[in-house]
Amino acid sequence: MPIEFRDVYAGYRRREYVLKGVTCELAPGTLLLGPNGAGKTTMFRTILGLTPVAKGTLLIDGKSVDEISGACGVASANLGEVWRILPATVDDLAKLYIDAVGGDYDLFRSIIETFKADRLLGKKLSRLSAGERRIALNALALSLRTRYVLLDEPFENLDPRARAAMLKLVLENSSRIIMNTHATWLLDKLSGWRVLLVVGGKVFGPIEAAKLLNLGIVEGVAEDALLVLNLDDRKVSLVEGRGTPLSRMDSLDRLYEVFLT
Repeated sequence: MPIEFRDVYAGYRRREYVLKGVTCELAPGTLLLGPNGAGKTTMFRTILGLTPVAKGTLLIDGKSVDEISGACGVASANLGEVWRILPATVDDLAKLYIDAVGGDYDLFRSIIETFKADRLLGKKLSRLSAGERRIALNALALSLRTRYVLLDEPFENLDPRARAAMLKLVLENSSRIIMNTHATWLLDKLSGWRVLLVVGGKVFGPIEAAKLLNLGIVEGVAEDALLVLNLDDRKVSLVEGRGTPLSRMDSLDRLYEVFLT
């Protein structure tokens, strides 16, 4: 069974909800794609119980998120706040959590070695560079062997070679991974993945990743729209064969640049 959001409102930003009536299903092989600040990370925080559901229902494998809070083997994430609870080295964190939940330390070390990042094992997360921290957090999340692995911007701050290696790792573990990003460069690599667009605290879709490559964005509500997005007080449509090609936007942050300026 997937993770189900049913008309969920959660999180506060300037006294307004970050998630505004989100209804969707998240299963492994799903990408949340949207601008920074759209609510993608808040969705992950809500799944983990870090941000409470103010209204609506959130189910994980058919059970309320409150009912399974703290249960082992359900969900892990690469969110730094999850792992910075203890002032331990990366290696000690891995050993502690993996031993507690029955994870896979060999997998953790294999991931670290893939990135030739043994140097970070003896350091605390706070002492790592942004790229090192991303590698460590991704490795920690994947090594717990949970049913759902939530990867928040897993390619952020990585150099091109590391991004390619991380993408290979994501694809090898796609049966467990739900991830989010604002970048569009990886869409043509996600064959079989489904995409949910997250804009302004609302979710639109799903749509196949491969199909997004052929879509353009036009202002207003188009008759031939495959999806219509609410962009603040304006609407934009995703259509085939015209408009601003989505694939040419290196970041979905440009939605606002293109249509609201």
